[in-house]
Amino acid sequence: MPDNTLIKFDNVSYKIDDFSINEDISFFISPKDLISIIGPNGSGKTTLLRLISGELRPTSGGIFFKGKNIINWDPMDLACERSMLSQLNNLSFPFKVYDVIQMGRFPVKQKSYLDIDIEKKIMEEILGCFDLKELINKNYLVLSGGEKQRVQLARTFIQIWTLDSFNDKLIILDEPTSFLDIYYQLKLYKLIKKLNNKGLAFIMVLHDINHAFLYSKKVMMMENARLKYFGDVKKIINEKNIKDIFKVKLSEFINKYKYEEVL
Repeated sequence: MPDNTLIKFDNVSYKIDDFSINEDISFFISPKDLISIIGPNGSGKTTLLRLISGELRPTSGGIFFKGKNIINWDPMDLACERSMLSQLNNLSFPFKVYDVIQMGRFPVKQKSYLDIDIEKKIMEEILGCFDLKELINKNYLVLSGGEKQRVQLARTFIQIWTLDSFNDKLIILDEPTSFLDIYYQLKLYKLIKKLNNKGLAFIMVLHDINHAFLYSKKVMMMENARLKYFGDVKKIINEKNIKDIFKVKLSEFINKYKYEEVL
């Protein structure tokens, strides 16, 4: 295991009562990794993300972020180093889109002095990335499902956004393409690839195996609370493993076009 490991899971289990949701999981994530998690419903994917983020504490085993046990991190310090998009992001109050996105900057504002010009530039970049410039003054509650998802993605990304280096930072995404049409799905993956090339690590739950194959460097396959396969995407996603995990006979489908050409 390299010395610059970003995340390390050491025999981690998570149980509620006597029911195992994640069981005896060990792996490590390196800086600049781009990882997808796939598996059947109920296999423990979302819980694994919540453990990685520090939202949940393991029943046994240890989780380490940059070499320090995640339970020993100051929450605000941790929030400046990693951010997470959850499956459910319900808001009951009529905040403007601009205000929802700005919520993501709260940890940074608490930890350091912010230059107004830099913050303005960051907001402009985020709005551009997610095509939200025309929506900033709209009531979040009246948005469509896809528009809300783009706002929540913007809030997640702006939390760790920087104008220089993304090295050693992490974004955790749980079903990030939910509600997005194909244009915005491809636009999101293009952004993920761009930021990954700038040093930002990603780990995300996906349900589309083709997307996991096309837009990941590594893949985790989970089944019945356990991590069954983990490694280079081209070695792990194959007919044998798909049949083992999903119980269907399925020849892998490889899309030949480059998604940059679509946008």
